[in-house]
Amino acid sequence: MDNEMKERAVNMANTIWQTLFWSITPTVVLSWGVSKRTATYYNQMPALELRVNGMVHKGSVIICYEEGHDVFIAYLLDKKRNVVKTMDGLFCDELGKRIDEAIERPANVTDTQYRSKTISELVNAI
Repeated sequence: MDNEMKERAVNMANTIWQTLFWSITPTVVLSWGVSKRTATYYNQMPALELRVNGMVHKGSVIICYEEGHDVFIAYLLDKKRNVVKTMDGLFCDELGKRIDEAIERPANVTDTQYRSKTISELVNAI
């Protein structure tokens, strides 16, 4: 990868990271247990890769920007790097919510259920 491609990947990764924080509250993004952020290319598109440790998904999330359609594509990869879910056609205002539903808190989980699960996981970890 030449310097121009690296710079493009870094710029897009930063833009995607900022879009996540714009589209959903920072505490939600932090609840994903992000341990690594990497600027990369995936399927020939500049991307941001996050290593996550959510309640629903543990592994990587790769978020690409599909320039021609002005949308994002998110790929969930397991720890062996197999794609387990693809979400395409994501607009910037729904990016964080859709990713959160896939890795941390499904849409059908109520606040009470979510808090209960979080508390029980914390207690079990002690």
